[in-house]
Amino acid sequence: MDAELRLLIAVVGVAASRAAALWFAVVARRRLTGRTERQALGFLAAGWVTLLLADGWKLLITTATGELPPIPSVSDLLSLAGYLALVAFLVVYPPPHVERFSRAKAVLDVLIISLSVLTLAWVIFVQPVSAVGMAPARRLAWLALAPMFDLILLGLCLRQVLLHAGQAEMRTFAALGAAATLLAAADLFRAASILLGEGGWAPFSWAVTVAANLLAAWGAG
Repeated sequence: MDAELRLLIAVVGVAASRAAALWFAVVARRRLTGRTERQALGFLAAGWVTLLLADGWKLLITTATGELPPIPSVSDLLSLAGYLALVAFLVVYPPPHVERFSRAKAVLDVLIISLSVLTLAWVIFVQPVSAVGMAPARRLAWLALAPMFDLILLGLCLRQVLLHAGQAEMRTFAALGAAATLLAAADLFRAASILLGEGGWAPFSWAVTVAANLLAAWGAG
């Protein structure tokens, strides 16, 4: 099996697993009766739709050229929008016990987690790699985008797990947090393979991405 066919199969597998996650999110939203919960699940579904569109663009370019789209591309912009929708889901989903200023506290938590991850990514990944001249800072920022958002989502999932300890939703957020961890590993491997030109790492990163999406689908269901 040649490299182009393997790449095409990998992109199709990721798109199919994200479609499964979208389906379970839509089904879960229909079961809910609370207005805020349904609104939050709407953000989750919108995030999966946008990420699926990003995969569709990758599939189109891969089919036409035999290679992934350049960085940055339309798929990267769609992925950014999808990640923002997933962050909105984790922020909007209400805690079991509503407190005064709970929404303001949620926004503050998001800012703290996001700034911590962004600072860590800049110090550990973007600045050192850019300093040795492996890639310009702009390209590195786009390569680091997915791993950074994965870690932000992981932090927000852990926050929801603590808020919903002992509740039925705890399983969902724990599964989504585990999926975010797998996605962070896969996206880091993918970024490293692009920077180092090590194509042999690609099958591992694609397989982990598919597993993470299926885990997220299971959690949403």
